[in-house]
Amino acid sequence: MTDTARIPRAFTSADPETWMEVGGGAASIGLVVDASHGSTLGVGFARLQPGELDERDSPIPYDEVFVVLSGRLTVRVGDTSASAGPGEVIFLPRGTAAIYAATEPTEYVATSHPPYGSA
Repeated sequence: MTDTARIPRAFTSADPETWMEVGGGAASIGLVVDASHGSTLGVGFARLQPGELDERDSPIPYDEVFVVLSGRLTVRVGDTSASAGPGEVIFLPRGTAAIYAATEPTEYVATSHPPYGSA
């Protein structure tokens, strides 16, 4: 008998059962891996519409990595920013409070440790 928690799985952006809206619909995330899967890592597909999502009042309670699939994502903290395009990565340490910006529809994979909602 195979332990289903120990087998590899592949996901696409069609796999999230639900998409959560953030910032009044400026962004959305569809989780594919979280604590309910027995994981210590959270993984989801995310979409950011053109414009800015100001999350300076909501520091993240986890380390987070974004892998950009399409578009261009910029994360600003004070006078410092990091931008990434397809195939590039942005790392955000726990406690980051940022502005997220896109000039075009942007899709990326978001990962967190610990999983979203469990920190």
